[in-house]
Amino acid sequence: MFYRMFNAALLAAILSLSGTVYSADPVTGVDFYMGLPTFTINGQPEVTQTFETYEPTERHFKQFYEAGCKIYGFPANSAAETFEHSRPVWVGADVWDYSEFDETVNMILRAAPDALIVPRVHVAEPEWWHKQNPGDLMVYHDGSTQLKEPFRLWPAKKSRAFASLASSKWRQDMAMCLRRLIDHIQNSSYADHIFGYQLFGLSTEEWYHHTAGRPQSGDYSCHMTMAFRNWLKQKYWTEDNLRASWGSKDITFDAVAIPTHQQRFAGIHKITFRDPAKEMMVIDFYQFYNEIVPETIDYFASIVKEQTNHTKVVGAFYAYMYEFAGNPESGHLAVEKLLQSKNVDFIVVTASYGTRMLGKGGSILRSPHTSLLLHGKLWFEDNDNVSYLFPQVSKRIGDAEWERSKEVLAATENAEETKWIYQRGAGFTLGNGLHQSFFDLHGGYFDDPQIMSDIKDLYRVFEDSKDRDRTSCSEILVIADEQSTFYCTLQSNLLGQNLFDPPYRLIKCGAPYDSIYVNDLARIDTSKYKLCIMLNLYHLTNKQAELIKDKLYEPGKTIFWSYAPGLFNGSRTTPERISEIIGMTIRISDSEDFIKPQMMLKSKDFCKGLLSQGINTVGSSNPCSKAIYVDDSGAEVLGVSPVIKQPVLASKMVGQTKSIYSITASLPPAFYRELARQAGVHIYNDRDDTLYVSRSYLTVNADRAGQRVLKFAEPVTIYDPITEQKLVDKTTAFTLDMRDKETRILRIER
Repeated sequence: MFYRMFNAALLAAILSLSGTVYSADPVTGVDFYMGLPTFTINGQPEVTQTFETYEPTERHFKQFYEAGCKIYGFPANSAAETFEHSRPVWVGADVWDYSEFDETVNMILRAAPDALIVPRVHVAEPEWWHKQNPGDLMVYHDGSTQLKEPFRLWPAKKSRAFASLASSKWRQDMAMCLRRLIDHIQNSSYADHIFGYQLFGLSTEEWYHHTAGRPQSGDYSCHMTMAFRNWLKQKYWTEDNLRASWGSKDITFDAVAIPTHQQRFAGIHKITFRDPAKEMMVIDFYQFYNEIVPETIDYFASIVKEQTNHTKVVGAFYAYMYEFAGNPESGHLAVEKLLQSKNVDFIVVTASYGTRMLGKGGSILRSPHTSLLLHGKLWFEDNDNVSYLFPQVSKRIGDAEWERSKEVLAATENAEETKWIYQRGAGFTLGNGLHQSFFDLHGGYFDDPQIMSDIKDLYRVFEDSKDRDRTSCSEILVIADEQSTFYCTLQSNLLGQNLFDPPYRLIKCGAPYDSIYVNDLARIDTSKYKLCIMLNLYHLTNKQAELIKDKLYEPGKTIFWSYAPGLFNGSRTTPERISEIIGMTIRISDSEDFIKPQMMLKSKDFCKGLLSQGINTVGSSNPCSKAIYVDDSGAEVLGVSPVIKQPVLASKMVGQTKSIYSITASLPPAFYRELARQAGVHIYNDRDDTLYVSRSYLTVNADRAGQRVLKFAEPVTIYDPITEQKLVDKTTAFTLDMRDKETRILRIER
């Protein structure tokens, strides 16, 4: 291993002097470069966008090769593949078929002779394996081993079985398959073209539980039960500790069972939170049920690292906390666990499907993205936005849900709109310091000379960006928590409003934002942030509460609190902590009735910007939770609930820090813009346009036509990075006349 890495590093050093790109038998990694986690090839940074597709064709690979692409991905599997994007490899107990894999790689190399390849390797068992291992299948709450309502994207819409994620037999067999695949690759003629591996699994390849969002719940197999018991032993050590936490005098580790379907879905009564004094078993289960997913990913990633002598990067889908609205059934709420992995280099995240149409929507970061940077992990954005060719591609593949898919995949109307949506994706990447893949979902969305000409321009922009500062210039820090999601019931829309909605509003507030998990306050320098937005910190340990006090209660900062921060601490419910943490007296209603979290604005000073726009009421009209309100004579009332007639938006100085309480974080862009402005945050754009900003790039996607005046806190020189034309020299304001849905990327020299 040392010999191989030493020679690769030596060659890279020699060839970098001559300007030659060396790709033979590459050693790949993720290292910090220009302040960001970045792919490296033999020690040299690589920032150009990847091309991937479910429908590999030589024509499409060649189009991207000629546009400047270097890294390519395609669907593959180590044993079988649930969604039939690739033929099964493990076709019998001792029968293996790698012919499709070999054919696809050779096709790519015909189109792109010096291509680097990162196969999308699906980790799943073949169906014949189920018959031989019936005791290793997932068991659902109804006792069945058949998932009765398959996900709509499955090509074969039939009930089918899946292996238990906790089955040691399944893990051993899948590890064996993965080793065999890598051995086959490393003994092939194309071994020196492998860039790394993406490991995919579970539902839609994206590592969320098959039952998430389905009528059945799982997994009630003996394997999952035993895994849960072992997890509890590691958490509590003794049965006395377990009994104290669960409020049970008789429970033993060996008697623990998976919570019932009714316990998980909170019975028939609508309540906002679980009572940890009675339901700590369910809360613990959800933490375990989420952590087992990254633990599984890490296990298979370790196999890849071992087989490749740690010379190849490894990544996997994960980190959908905001996108999945904190649903604890998903399995995606243990990113902090995955960030501890020494085997996973990058995390793959699909472009959000929430609201991505041009103008009205945009790409969001599906989870607290800055935490990945703090742990040295690369965010790999899998951009599957489609083009104006969507109707003809849909006709070819027989998409029966054309109209629905059109909006979800952000199909454009013409070639110009297609250029704008891919420019917006590039700006999202440049503005957040990410890596992006063009993912040709169904094959053929880029098959047009004009589209490929525009894509070639973007490849040139990315290559030029390599040595430019793409780090954050944000003065807003958004903070969220995974553990808190386990305390919410599945009947309340509280998490949806406070996790799913805010990212879409914040990309249109006129200023960039960073986002972390609360524990990463210990890692981040908070001095540059003027506004801190606390989304869902319903559970806070004493250590986390101290972190917030030490890192955020500073002179000049504004802290915006949502709903019930600090209500829970382990198995304890402590309503008085909310008041202690935010610095003003908060009351919790005795009624469990859900109310609309709306606020009639009252303060002419704080809300003057909103009131001048005719915005008098903000918040959601969807009842989502019980009432919590402010009861503090020293606080300034900013908004009152039209339902309970009590203050639900208020402000108070706590020392030299402004603390603002709100019943909800589901608020319009204009509200967040006004909040940021009054916190002293620099506002780049006063309109509700999609905006992404880093230190060297600003991208704006116009929501309606008109003039935009972009403002800068210091004199800047502005370039068009596509034409390389200087637009203005040393200015603090730049005016653009924009058409509806138009995207403009600007390069900034500060």
